Amino acid sequence: MAKQPKHSLATFPLIVTWVVLTVVVMKVHGDFNQTKELYRQLFSDTDNRIHPSLNTSVPKDVFVQVNLLSLREIVEREQYFVINAWIEITWKDEIRSWDPSQYDGVRVVYPGPTDMWKPRLIVSNSVDKRDLFEDDYAPFSLFWDGSAYWLPGTVFALSCTMDMTYFPLDRQSCSLLVLAQQFALDVNLIPALPTANTAGYSQNGEWHLDSTSVTPR
Repeated sequence: MAKQPKHSLATFPLIVTWVVLTVVVMKVHGDFNQTKELYRQLFSDTDNRIHPSLNTSVPKDVFVQVNLLSLREIVEREQYFVINAWIEITWKDEIRSWDPSQYDGVRVVYPGPTDMWKPRLIVSNSVDKRDLFEDDYAPFSLFWDGSAYWLPGTVFALSCTMDMTYFPLDRQSCSLLVLAQQFALDVNLIPALPTANTAGYSQNGEWHLDSTSVTPR
């Protein structure tokens, strides 16, 4: 029996696999002086009481996305429930936009909530204070094309009319009612999604979350 020859590198082709890592980055902070000038241009000479549209006779579309984090409790005897949630509120600011190439590539800025227009929203079925979005600490972002993002969040205590017929095996349907405290010609509230975002939801030990829906009224 002939001895099998040993394999050498010449016997097998050398295959090299390339792994290509593509990194996409967005410049936030540019040259200090140019960034300072950008803030001055955006926030110094406009009236924050007027919704930022080139045609102010057309209602400003404001998109609302509810992000439900947890159901804290349901108090059936007193007819209210408590949830932990944050709300993503977005709109297009037609007054404040810029060309990033003129400001060292800066594409997003972070104004304070009092530096520019934002919709006046209340929670009409709150059993606590109704103006739950009055704080100045909610994150606020403005992108170069005028896209504005406001992200307030809190613990909501909300009234809910509950049917106790089948207690303790009952099912309840409760709502978070967000109202624009402006004329209908000023703001048009639109659900960003037909349901609440429950990706970060933590299950309650007593109640099971069957479904959610977000609808305009």
